[in-house]
Amino acid sequence: MNPRDFATLHIHSEDIPWIEFFGGVQVRILHARPSEDFMLTQIKASPGAESGLHRHLGPVFGWTVSGHWGHDRNFEYRPGTYIFETPGVIHKFIAGSEPVNAVYISFGTLEHVDPQTLEVTQSITPTDYLEHYLAGCEKAGFARPNFLT
Repeated sequence: MNPRDFATLHIHSEDIPWIEFFGGVQVRILHARPSEDFMLTQIKASPGAESGLHRHLGPVFGWTVSGHWGHDRNFEYRPGTYIFETPGVIHKFIAGSEPVNAVYISFGTLEHVDPQTLEVTQSITPTDYLEHYLAGCEKAGFARPNFLT
């Protein structure tokens, strides 16, 4: 056996660029395995940043590094908070009054949902997410990042 097969893979996150994802939210991908429907991302959100309604078809695990945010305006997720987003539950990300830094491990497709009809308006697979991120890197003039795969 090759000893490399047992090596611990690592990256230095400061080597991975941040890309604008949606209004006031930047993202970077730290580890992606689209063939396994797996993605590890880190986000930075400006105060008051808010996503549209969406749901995940697989589980999402999150850790708040700094700031306060929530799925409602109570902003109960603070530094050190661990969350588990149950597959299929419709929600949104809402940043509190200070910048947010959070890390997410997600599996499966993300679906954007119309707030009036609750019908799916867009589906984003891990491959789609990765392609969007890489296109953002290219557009910003960054070389293809060497995140874990």
